[in-house]
Amino acid sequence: MRTAARLIFALTAVFSITGMICATISSIDATQYQIAALGDGLDPAVFRSAYERVINVYSYFTVQSNLLVTLVSIALLINPQRASTVFRVARLTSLGAILITALVYNLVLLPLAPPHGFALFFNVLLHMVVPLFAVLGWLAWGPRIPFQWNYIWLSLLFAVWWIGVALIRGAIIHWYNYPFIDVNKLGYGRVALNTAAIAVAYVLILMAVLGVDEKLSSRGALHQ
Repeated sequence: MRTAARLIFALTAVFSITGMICATISSIDATQYQIAALGDGLDPAVFRSAYERVINVYSYFTVQSNLLVTLVSIALLINPQRASTVFRVARLTSLGAILITALVYNLVLLPLAPPHGFALFFNVLLHMVVPLFAVLGWLAWGPRIPFQWNYIWLSLLFAVWWIGVALIRGAIIHWYNYPFIDVNKLGYGRVALNTAAIAVAYVLILMAVLGVDEKLSSRGALHQ
């Protein structure tokens, strides 16, 4: 069982790292106008250099959630039974973030701008394959996380931090990562509603993850 768990955790990390490397390579080859268009921005001047385009890749919630999943997967690969408070919060945050990534991309962003070619390959990895493997690994091998509200509030800090940085950065460079937080077009009122809706969905996902973990823990205890 432990060998199978390590295999899934390893594959999750490999798929995530591969997707992020491919996204980075794509940004180097892309034009400043192509990068600007991804966020529905108006001024591509800030992405004139390859360095600026590469740095921008790691400002996306998708990539940051994949980074977190990668770190957690590597930690579980080394020790599948980790159970510290810090790790539990990191594990819960990685699951909540990658599930939000999958849901928002596939339900909201994908219909707006379907990727093609090389972009299709790494977008499938980052938004579909990694979330699937992360969830499968969690459901099958845990480690289980007890339902505690402080885990949820601590995990929520990750989403609040990302939104705050994205809005501050966007106000400075006049470009936003995603159309639904584009203050230039929507205004702060609409953006506040959009981000609040996503934050609520994120908290509900965290609650669902902990609820499922509680059920699985109880079922495991009954079979012992």
